[in-house]
Amino acid sequence: MRYAIRPDMDHAARLFPSVLSEILAYTDLVDDKGDPDGAERDAMAARIEALTGKDTEKFDLVEWWEGEGAEVIAFRLALPDPPTLPLTKADLEEVVGWIHAPGDSAETLAELSDRLQPDPPWEDQSFARTFTPYLDDYFHELLRRNCKWYDFHKLFGSHQHPDGTRTELSTTQVVDALLAAQR
Repeated sequence: MRYAIRPDMDHAARLFPSVLSEILAYTDLVDDKGDPDGAERDAMAARIEALTGKDTEKFDLVEWWEGEGAEVIAFRLALPDPPTLPLTKADLEEVVGWIHAPGDSAETLAELSDRLQPDPPWEDQSFARTFTPYLDDYFHELLRRNCKWYDFHKLFGSHQHPDGTRTELSTTQVVDALLAAQR
């Protein structure tokens, strides 16, 4: 994967403990004392926004146990947003291929994790391996930011044919649609 579009896992690994600590500390506070007016939640969100530079509104910081869990939310917040830059056909093929099959083979996760590490290899390989399956939001946002047209449902959803069968676009078909929209 081209270095310019790789998720910055090293940056995420540095911020992750602080973001996770904020989320879990708030949970402990609510368990002990409550937060009836939401002031503590707002303060936690402000601290996380200061750490990450991200708007926390789209993340469920209060009831994280009903979603992917505190660790995944902390990772998604710690990971920097994707860059805005022109994507090549090779970039699109790699990103769309990952979105289609993030865990289809041992090669996909292990080798992608290895490729996502900055050069020289980063010391804690377990962090990248742990959170690589949760890069879906990053890659969708990369496409949203850098393609003139991006419609998740049309590109990655299933399509029903008149005979009742359902199919999804192949990686090649998605890449071709994104490239055609660029022209």
